[in-house]
Amino acid sequence: MIEGAVLRADGGRRTLSALIARMLPHPPPVLPDSSRICSTAALLEACATAGVRLGASFASEWIYSAKPCPTLRANLCFNGPQHKLELVLVQPKPSEAAQLGEFALTIGWGEPDGNDGALSRVTNPPIKLTPVDPYQQLIEVPVSSSRRRKRARVAVPEDGMQAPPPWQQLPLLWVRLDPKMELPLRVQWTGRADEPLWSGMPEGMCTAQLMRDRNVASREAAAAALSTYPTPSAIDALAAVVSNADGGQYFRVRTAAVASLGMLVSSQEGQLAMTRIVDLIKGCFYVDGHLRPNDFSDMSGYATHKALIEALGLCHDEPSSSTSPSSPGPPSLQATGSLTITHHPSPITHHPSP
Repeated sequence: MIEGAVLRADGGRRTLSALIARMLPHPPPVLPDSSRICSTAALLEACATAGVRLGASFASEWIYSAKPCPTLRANLCFNGPQHKLELVLVQPKPSEAAQLGEFALTIGWGEPDGNDGALSRVTNPPIKLTPVDPYQQLIEVPVSSSRRRKRARVAVPEDGMQAPPPWQQLPLLWVRLDPKMELPLRVQWTGRADEPLWSGMPEGMCTAQLMRDRNVASREAAAAALSTYPTPSAIDALAAVVSNADGGQYFRVRTAAVASLGMLVSSQEGQLAMTRIVDLIKGCFYVDGHLRPNDFSDMSGYATHKALIEALGLCHDEPSSSTSPSSPGPPSLQATGSLTITHHPSPITHHPSP
């Protein structure tokens, strides 16, 4: 938060470099130089001297207080005819959590720009949240401006051609609050309070965020949000991300997608999720019918393989009539067979050195 405030001030990068240069090194000397910043109070004083606006309540709310980070309750709606994103934000009371004060909230989203396959990533100017009772605020953000300027050419699938997925036709692809993660706050989407991983968007927007956004944290959140949609399309999207190792998918995104597939094995589409997990292991980590040995020079592949094995442990068959409906059934024979193969010695003897 302090870094963001410094960068927004006049001469932001130069001021930030000067403050970092004055920071006390670790371990500190016996007699620190008086010009160095050796405490939180000195840092705040240096920011005030440099003209950085942190707000009158910043020190008491965020540094010297024991208040927790605020939880921002939110809900969104896209007004298609008016090309507006409507957000309802509810802040906690000052007695319950620290307040943002002078710090503004940034809203980011992705939208098609009218060209085939092209994408615009837009960030709205920071918005000051109103710190007054009832701490509820309606924010309207105009979006899809580039879509109005350039209309996308609608591709008509010819005979034998596969139609594009529905999420590619969306006028608004995804929405993120605080996309640069500058503020220490939690966001709780109120539409499905029993689903803490839900990101406030429908399945198509979560899929678009997972497939098209370039931010790793954003893609991880989208993969986790898809675990709340027990549908074949969500399972196929997660499996496509895991199998696309050479398509620029960071391994943290792939492991998050595997974790979501593991959570979906207990849903109504659990059989399909389990089949996708087994197919991914066989397709990505088998060589000539045998499990490929660990390659510790490829840590992304190792992390994905480990996540897939852990997801296999969550696979169970349907509970029988003699067991309680709430208790899981016996381990799946398909998953058990794959786990057994992982413990058999591989005939491939080459094991790269870690």
